[in-house]
Amino acid sequence: MEQRSVQEAIFISPDLGIFEFDWSGKELKISFEEKLRENTTYILVVGTGAKDRRGNNLSETFALPFSTGESIDSFYITGKVYADKPEAIKIFAYKISNKFSDTLDLTQRKPDYLSQTSRDGSFSLKYLAPGLYRLFAIRDVYNNLLYDAQVDQYGTAQFDIMLQDTSIYFNNLKFKLTQEDTTRPYIVNVKSLNKNQVQVIFSEPVKESAKFFIFDSLNQDSLQTKSYFLISPNTFLLHTDDQDSIIYKLTVNEICDTAGNEMFSEKNQIDFYGSRINDTIAPSFEFQNIKNKENNVPLNKEFLISFNEEILQNTFVNGFHLLDSAGNILRCNFFWETKLKVKFTPEERLLTRMKYTIKIELDSLVDIYNNSIKDSTFVLEFSTVDKSKFSSISGKVKSEKIALDYRNVMVEIFDVSKVKQKVEWLKTNEVGEFSFDDLPEGKYVIEAFLDKNGNLKYDFGKIKPFEFSEIFTVYPDTITLRARWPIENVVIQF
Repeated sequence: MEQRSVQEAIFISPDLGIFEFDWSGKELKISFEEKLRENTTYILVVGTGAKDRRGNNLSETFALPFSTGESIDSFYITGKVYADKPEAIKIFAYKISNKFSDTLDLTQRKPDYLSQTSRDGSFSLKYLAPGLYRLFAIRDVYNNLLYDAQVDQYGTAQFDIMLQDTSIYFNNLKFKLTQEDTTRPYIVNVKSLNKNQVQVIFSEPVKESAKFFIFDSLNQDSLQTKSYFLISPNTFLLHTDDQDSIIYKLTVNEICDTAGNEMFSEKNQIDFYGSRINDTIAPSFEFQNIKNKENNVPLNKEFLISFNEEILQNTFVNGFHLLDSAGNILRCNFFWETKLKVKFTPEERLLTRMKYTIKIELDSLVDIYNNSIKDSTFVLEFSTVDKSKFSSISGKVKSEKIALDYRNVMVEIFDVSKVKQKVEWLKTNEVGEFSFDDLPEGKYVIEAFLDKNGNLKYDFGKIKPFEFSEIFTVYPDTITLRARWPIENVVIQF
């Protein structure tokens, strides 16, 4: 065996401190720093990182139990980690009490029990003592049996597990991995674009719940901020009263990044020069999810347009037209997600193999300072899919273990024909049924989760302050879909 890889892959739980290794050919003698405890079951684990001299890894984790008492504990937990590279991820198990569960610190305390995933992400924690356990999946980069924030990926379980005489095992515990962001945002740049607009750039994407205050840095006179909103994930645009050509001080309060990290209060101010230049630049827009001359557009397409500044919404809608190949104007519904983003859908479903045209009279694109482009028309053409080349996947979500509130069940479908990418998500109906329509041929996997907080995305939980992850499940088979051959009665079990 390749000695270093074996030594780095050996773990003993409960922890016995530093090991000493003594090799003799194919044999390895291990000495422990700490004295063995009385009446305790230990597990020596050799992880899948161990290699032979040809570079071949162990195919699965090896566990050897031994006891200082008269018997070996027999409780166990099995499960799987779902990740891009699921091999050799460590499973940390901590024996806890309800009273002290909130004081558990993975950055300081090594796990009481340890396992490691096999090539497919599966794991087993065997020979456990009875008690209450909290489990984590950790990609332990430094191999130190501690959690290192922003370095290690982590996954939290959906609940703690009680092992006792009436429940000696738990099967199929699932984990997804994510990476913690603990870096606080800061102001990168502030620039006056004209006498009524100020651009504020942060170091990373931030939430929109910020408060901005501007003062004359000399006289401390306030410059009123009329409105502000994100024009990109890390950039705010502020609309102000008329500025002067002087130095202003900007103060930002209640700003945090998308992970919830707040900006340091002592770094929330910055000076910038005001401007007396009028805003004479016309607004611009961009289609986010379609290109001109695009083919195979889905029949249930939702179109998204973004703007570089606030516009007069009703004026824009009046100058917008969607036409079919015969020149008929189709009615559309508009939903303004923000002041800078609008989503529109045709009232009637698009037809298969049809050419459509979007026309926008550019003089209808008017900003709040009355700037626009005169006497010009924007045109975008696209063609819809040939429905005969598509199919569908439908089924139902069920559970024999937990009570499901179908209002909170989210189902996601991923195309894994080449690289795994999300195709669509939806909520089940009131009886747990779902249907993905107009799918192209390919290979698909389906996942589902209970959206407990209703934010329409999967929450991975947190290490500190601790939060459980949301309950999820994965349909066990990859589905191969052929055109005109719908797949029905797919049952997803929680």
